[in-house]
Amino acid sequence: MLLRDSTLTDSSSRQRVDTFTLKISKDSLEAPVEYEARDSAVGYAQSKVIELYGKAKTKYQTSSLQAPYMKLNQATGIVTARAGRDSTGAVTDYIEMNDGQSEYKSDSLDYNFQNQRGIIRGTISQQGEMFVHSQIAKK
Repeated sequence: MLLRDSTLTDSSSRQRVDTFTLKISKDSLEAPVEYEARDSAVGYAQSKVIELYGKAKTKYQTSSLQAPYMKLNQATGIVTARAGRDSTGAVTDYIEMNDGQSEYKSDSLDYNFQNQRGIIRGTISQQGEMFVHSQIAKK
């Protein structure tokens, strides 16, 4: 007959908790930036830049952006977008931006995700019943 000692416990039955610390950069964004491109995406690891070609889309919190070409600089948090143009220089495919409150169509855009400010060129937007066209706008 085998007697078990009630004071001994099996060490494999104890719950084990692993802890670690993770340093988060002070200049990192509050949420991830989701991005995709229909044609291609090229990443440059050393410069932390991603270039998106062909119906590129990005989404960050409540802001979304769609353009034929986009360049995301992860180090600075700045996205640069350019409209599609034909051989005569006329815009064929506008940049479309939605910041959760308004929608814009533009020729070019330089936008900082961190402070949500930027410069938008050739912008067309609708405010109420009126269409507004501006050459250069700050957001």
